[in-house]
Amino acid sequence: MNKTKLELIPIQNISDKRGVLSVLEITDFETKRFFWIKSIDPLLKRGGHGHKKCTQILFAIAGEIELEIINVEGSRLFILNESSDALFVPPGNWVEMKFKNSNCILGVLADRVYEESDYVVSKPN
Repeated sequence: MNKTKLELIPIQNISDKRGVLSVLEITDFETKRFFWIKSIDPLLKRGGHGHKKCTQILFAIAGEIELEIINVEGSRLFILNESSDALFVPPGNWVEMKFKNSNCILGVLADRVYEESDYVVSKPN
């Protein structure tokens, strides 16, 4: 994994008559914080910030979430759902999230604990 670039990380889905087991294996990422975002009005956006030092891995636990990632190279759109890949987001990327319905859940792994001073609140041009 290139730790300086946006990158999709494959999630393996193993299905049998008992259901689906989804596996995200990351060997070179130390998780300091895990959180999830849910019950979002689909008319509203979440995120709207970037990080100076924090790296995150975003993945859909339920539903479909649209992510707009903006950085010095421009803007890219990613759609995450329960069967899609996870998205590796290094520092220096602005993230905006749009949840397709109120049943969506976005999981986030972060390599740093919460630090208010790490947030970037000015969108890159």
